[in-house]
Formats: sequence, C-alpha cells, structure tokens
Amino acid sequence: MDCDFRLLRRSLPQKIELEHNSGIVCLELVRKLQDIGARFVEVPVHHYRRSYGRSQFFTPRRIAEVGIDMARLWWQLVVCQGALGRR
Repeated sequence: MDCDFRLLRRSLPQKIELEHNSGIVCLELVRKLQDIGARFVEVPVHHYRRSYGRSQFFTPRRIAEVGIDMARLWWQLVVCQGALGRR
C-alpha cells in the first residue's frame, strides 16, 4: 500500500464507484475491487529518495484526517456491507 502506482485492466474501474479523493482512495480502490472478485498480483518496485521538496502529506493534520477517513471507510465497507450481507 505504500506505492501509488496501480496497473488495472480497463474494465475494472468501470465496475466500481470511488467516492474519496484523499489519502484513502487506494484503500477504497483495493477493497472495492476485492469485493467484485478482482485478482491481484504484487510486483516489486524501486523507491528512490526525493531529489528535492518535501512530502506535504505527513503533517499532523493530514494524518488525523486520513485516520478519520479510514475509520469511516472501514465502517462503510466492512460493517455496513457485512450487515447488508446478513439480511
């Protein structure tokens, strides 16, 4: 999950609806693809140090926002979907 590079079959994103555009969009993408039965393959990638600049993501405010968004996404995709499956 630490790499934002994804290679997908063109048909897969058309089968799901993404609602988030924050740091949790990758979690939402993977979970919704998993729910429709998509197969996953992991391949190694090389990580290189930044040649300049700093990440604007790792600030206390952004981390808190992502934590809250993750809790909401978990509730929506795991708890609520599980409740729907038990009906």
